Amino acid sequence: MFSTDFKHPNVYVSGKHPFYTIIQGFVMKDDKPFFSYGNMQGAYQPIGHLSILINIIDFGMNVQEAGDAARWDHSGSSEPTGKLTDTLSTTDQVNLESGIPYLVVRQLRAKGHQVEVGNSFFGRNKGIMSDYKNGVYLGTSESRVDGQAAG
Repeated sequence: MFSTDFKHPNVYVSGKHPFYTIIQGFVMKDDKPFFSYGNMQGAYQPIGHLSILINIIDFGMNVQEAGDAARWDHSGSSEPTGKLTDTLSTTDQVNLESGIPYLVVRQLRAKGHQVEVGNSFFGRNKGIMSDYKNGVYLGTSESRVDGQAAG
């Protein structure tokens, strides 16, 4: 995903931290390790990681619920690995998993958004959370794919 064009914002050169898609998440809480996780899928990773954290922190979900919750994505506008001339466009689209209520789809379309339901790849999440209160670790392997959390 790096560029070798020195004029490109995602050029790979010494001293620069270009965008790349090997993104693992690690969250600290009260100066202790709290949550280690990853959500694969290229450019979806930043929003995928953020959605998992929002589900846990803001919506109070446990690690399994957070990974299994319906997801959304935005595509079609400028990307960090795109051409220098890429700008926001009218081809951008919001992709929603089918678990999101259709009322939300109608409301987004009424605001002018192009919405597609069920036609995207929303990553794959795995994670381990520390539960210091009970002295255990909680693992998750989302239900979209084969896998398991074992300990």
